[in-house]
Amino acid sequence: MSLSLVRASFNVQTDEPKAATTILHDVRKGLRYVLSHPVLRNISLMMALINFVGATTFAQLVLFADQRLDARDAKVGGLFAAGAAGVVVTGLLAGRLRKRFSFTTLAMTSLMLMGPCLTIFAGMRWYWIALPLWAASGGLGILFNINTGSLRQAIVPNHLLGRVLSIAAVLAWSAIPAGALVGGWVISATGNVALVYGAIGILTICIAVFFRLFTALGDAQRYVDERQRKSGSRPKRSRRRQPAGHTCGTVSDTGRKRASRHWLWPRGHGVTVPSQCLTPQVVGSRVRAKPARSPRLRRRSSPRRRGGGARARRPPQRASGTRPR
Repeated sequence: MSLSLVRASFNVQTDEPKAATTILHDVRKGLRYVLSHPVLRNISLMMALINFVGATTFAQLVLFADQRLDARDAKVGGLFAAGAAGVVVTGLLAGRLRKRFSFTTLAMTSLMLMGPCLTIFAGMRWYWIALPLWAASGGLGILFNINTGSLRQAIVPNHLLGRVLSIAAVLAWSAIPAGALVGGWVISATGNVALVYGAIGILTICIAVFFRLFTALGDAQRYVDERQRKSGSRPKRSRRRQPAGHTCGTVSDTGRKRASRHWLWPRGHGVTVPSQCLTPQVVGSRVRAKPARSPRLRRRSSPRRRGGGARARRPPQRASGTRPR
């Protein structure tokens, strides 16, 4: 019903005629593209492992709350509500965090932090301390999902995006029922739900560290820049404000000088300006850069005013009718 209200088309309009294809052909093409790309292949494998390992934490939450936290009825609902609140808060902050950090720093670090949260949550006996830990675990998980989805959209071409996303979703979500089934069998065999939760947290950390250090996901931003370069758009970098008082326009590649002086800009700012812009000028309590005037444009000082307003000495005049010796 909601989809029927969407009237706009999100497909790229092209004049090239499209050949008629079958669903099986599209599935093969999307699967071939995912398996041939190093970043997409590793993302699908990593998400499948994370979903297989972590599915038990959601499926057995009621049992864990009953045995470990002595929580029933409203308190169990509070745990689910805390997880949803963490998802909402982190989802709203995902865009701002992505502008400041790269995919490797944000997504992989959030996955590494989710593991310790689950491990500490497994050994917790106090309900009101376990509540924020579960909320943080849910928020970090959705932060990882948002960044992996954004990375796929930034790498995959537009005409293959639907096929790739559908293949990735099938590969990742197919592991959830299998993981929940195996996790339930392990809990029934061991009789210790806290031990299983702690093992899941440790396995999550190990999976995140392995894929960050030994796969192409550690340098995923390079593939995003290559994709943007091929499409003709400039790679997006972190935005930095220009320092106050920078009055120069276009800066040439030659004659640059790094302005990293403590009285003009803080060190490590990374702004380069030409050397003629480094003449300081005090404005109020700030110091800004003022372009030095070219020697050709300088006005000659008046011969009458020199030395603080005193009259300049005139050369002695010769008396009329006398010749110099």
